Amino acid sequence: MNALLICPSESPETVFYSRRAPLALIPVLGRSALDRAMTQLANRGAKRVIILAADRPEQVRRSIREGKPWGVQAQVFAESHDLTIEEAQTKHIPAGEEWLVQTLNVWKLRDAKNFRQWFAELIDQITETGPEAVGMHEMQPGVWIGTQAKVSSMAELHAPCWIGQHAWIAPGSVIGPRTVIEKGACVEEGAEIVNSFVGPSTYVGGFVEVRNSMAWGNQLLNRETESLAVITDAFLLSDLSQKKFGKPGNLITRILALAALLLTSPVLLYAWVQTRCSGQSLFSVKRAVKAPISLSGPIVETIPWRSLNGVSGLWSRWPVLWSIVLGDFNWVGNGPLTLEQTAELQGDFERLWLTVPPGLISLADAEGCARAFSDEARAHAAFYASNPGSIRSDLTLLSRAFLRSTNAADFTSSLTQPLAQS
Repeated sequence: MNALLICPSESPETVFYSRRAPLALIPVLGRSALDRAMTQLANRGAKRVIILAADRPEQVRRSIREGKPWGVQAQVFAESHDLTIEEAQTKHIPAGEEWLVQTLNVWKLRDAKNFRQWFAELIDQITETGPEAVGMHEMQPGVWIGTQAKVSSMAELHAPCWIGQHAWIAPGSVIGPRTVIEKGACVEEGAEIVNSFVGPSTYVGGFVEVRNSMAWGNQLLNRETESLAVITDAFLLSDLSQKKFGKPGNLITRILALAALLLTSPVLLYAWVQTRCSGQSLFSVKRAVKAPISLSGPIVETIPWRSLNGVSGLWSRWPVLWSIVLGDFNWVGNGPLTLEQTAELQGDFERLWLTVPPGLISLADAEGCARAFSDEARAHAAFYASNPGSIRSDLTLLSRAFLRSTNAADFTSSLTQPLAQS
């Protein structure tokens, strides 16, 4: 069997959904309409599929990969406008051949009279889609969670709700009822999302309340009034897919690190005396992945870094100042990871950790994460990578981390451990 698929273009009613991808590629309940259609055709024995796309055909072509994921031969043809079924048959199907021709049903996005109708139909689909979705399990009646999602046992979940793969739900958050959290979204502690849709790779900040709305990236659409708000505060709502790759420190930051190294050099003598008495080595030497790297790129290089024995707290990180001088570290960044730890990062959300250079201080330090490679630390690392701070915000993080190290006994004890335990 041969098939021809027509991908619909965006319309005024669908601009909110199709800002960064064609309608055919928008993931809803974990999968795009094109993925579902290709799977159905492959199951029916299709050998060849032609896809017609007038909206960003290059994105459609990259996603299809010539049909290899489905075991079919697939081609994408760019069109100047949406063809009707009759026009598509005349233009692309040889005379006398029988093909299956259809227009993609993109979750009725183009047919819905308003967002309330579309959302109601989406919620109704949860019960039908859940049992068929690969990697989803029903944790309790009406609550579907991806097997690779990280959902705190202290989060409050109300059916019906859907939490996609690689989503991260913090303790104390409230999800549902009638809520969809798509793949790679991050919901912080205390946030409350009710009767709403949170798009892929969307960050919802702590104690933010989303009701009767569609949150996607940094945009919030109220379904009742159909009013759209763009949120400029990244700590409230932001787009984790906008990957801003960090850079190593500039000359000024390196000079400042050298000055700090010289001014605090007596700590080295103190540590030497302590380690001589205890029989320890002065330094612990480890290797970390050299960042930043692309999410899709291979890990090709590691760098050495050291922690100082005989001292505790932030003083154990004293040798990292020399790594800043060399340009391998920043003052503020994410904790250094070993090759083994990078293999544990799941999905693009967690791999954002690697898109900024490692730092002396991290957002996780400032927030008081007791464990350097916990789920909470991964969420903070991904958020910092997606929203790299200004000089002012980085100075704030530095001051917060130093205050915690001097005033909080529980956090101080955790700082006696390396930045990322190997």
